[in-house]
Amino acid sequence: MNISSYSPEIQKLINDVSISVYNPNSHVFSSLKKIEPFAKKKDDKALLGFVYYTYALAYLMREKHDEFIHYLKLAIKYLLRTAEKDYLARAYNLFAVEAKTNGCYEIAYDYYNIASSFVREDKNSLPRAMMDANLGDLSSQMGDYKKACAYMKKSIPTIKRHAKETTFFKNALIIQSNYGLCQLSLGNNSETKKVIDELNKYPDSKLKDVGDEVVLIILLLRFRYAISVNDESDIKKYGKDFYKILKVSTIVSELITELKILFYELLRIKEYKLAGKLLEVMKVKFEKNTYALMTLAQIKKEYYEALNKPRKVLESYIERDELTRQQQQMQNRTAFESIELMQLLKDLKVEGQITQDENEILQKNAETDALTNLPNRYALNRHLDEAYSKALEENGKIGLGIADVDNFKNYNDTYGHLKGDECLIAVAKVMAEVAEENNIFVARYGGDEFVLLYGDKSDEEILRIEKDLYERSPISITHGYTSAIVDENKKIWDYLADADRILYRKKKRR
Repeated sequence: MNISSYSPEIQKLINDVSISVYNPNSHVFSSLKKIEPFAKKKDDKALLGFVYYTYALAYLMREKHDEFIHYLKLAIKYLLRTAEKDYLARAYNLFAVEAKTNGCYEIAYDYYNIASSFVREDKNSLPRAMMDANLGDLSSQMGDYKKACAYMKKSIPTIKRHAKETTFFKNALIIQSNYGLCQLSLGNNSETKKVIDELNKYPDSKLKDVGDEVVLIILLLRFRYAISVNDESDIKKYGKDFYKILKVSTIVSELITELKILFYELLRIKEYKLAGKLLEVMKVKFEKNTYALMTLAQIKKEYYEALNKPRKVLESYIERDELTRQQQQMQNRTAFESIELMQLLKDLKVEGQITQDENEILQKNAETDALTNLPNRYALNRHLDEAYSKALEENGKIGLGIADVDNFKNYNDTYGHLKGDECLIAVAKVMAEVAEENNIFVARYGGDEFVLLYGDKSDEEILRIEKDLYERSPISITHGYTSAIVDENKKIWDYLADADRILYRKKKRR
């Protein structure tokens, strides 16, 4: 955004909030309240988009989710009607960050890619490099370390060129450390050592200047490398330093996947005392994040199994079971919000602000799952709205089913993500064939879940389709469905939630 066209007063306000928003205080909000009426009076969509984006970022930093989503929608609405591709990419990126924090990796991957699409032509630009870095971090969280390394390696040179600025120096260090951790997970100790040697060139005093987050992740890299090469002296040294920083850090939940890997490595080398100390810190740090708590329950189970404490293991199973339901609710909420954001693109077509060809490309990309080629949750939203409206108008039935792969996480962990993807593709093929044969709609909802829209089919017809799915699926799946006359006091997502509850009960019985 070219701010030189504004008055010195407005320029100063913009610069102030841009610098302060990552630690938002009352001054940030008061400055935004001064810019907003000016932008509205001038009908300056770019400036309004900036204002609402900054509000969204400030509320994200304050962990106020409803306010974050409200202002993010406003930001995207205005930015889509401008040439501000940089801030548009940043806005979509913010939603991806929130989705990743909540463990909604597939949604995060979608939105990182949408964000990247706005800056894709600028191959050496800083925004493009940051998007690549984010995709690398997410790929790492999903266990695809080769893809993660490729993204990070591509982003590092551009971000380093901007490293004179404190923020980007911090980003460069974090991305380098993440790259080293991914190489370590791939077993490339020599490549990891090169990263550590480069990071060691920076004095500790300079690292501390950019915050505990950087120190923590660099210590994590050094600690895991020491374990990998079985250096007992460094294991003790970095273990002590890492524990000390972990206790005072505020960004622990963002490292949940890396901490889980570290924890399992400590169990492997029988460092139970240090593992227990780390566990106590994580119990405190993860108290607000459902996804982190769910992962922590798994960590506790492994820990108590190693210590042969069966009662504690059972408690961990029960805790994880309850948190899994809460996580599903969180994923549903994030999915609904992602659909609402996607609707903003469709609004542009209604207004005639994008061409038919552009709209077709956007819709095809937005509504097709890249892995399975099935319709995705955005296409599902459109079909559900149409089916619900039709049933409501005709006082008819709505039938909805959810199917997922049994024990898919264990399958992924045992055989790897590549085999997991092959499994999903095979299941999706059967879903598509059955859907075509029975004139129903099926979409990939996310992960290993598929939604089937049965419309007004009878229970007997749905049960026959269910039996067909079970017999033809190459791997065990479970299907739950609901079918009822539409109630105007219920929303379509209420019926989807009903099907999800029935699926959950059936899985517990299998």
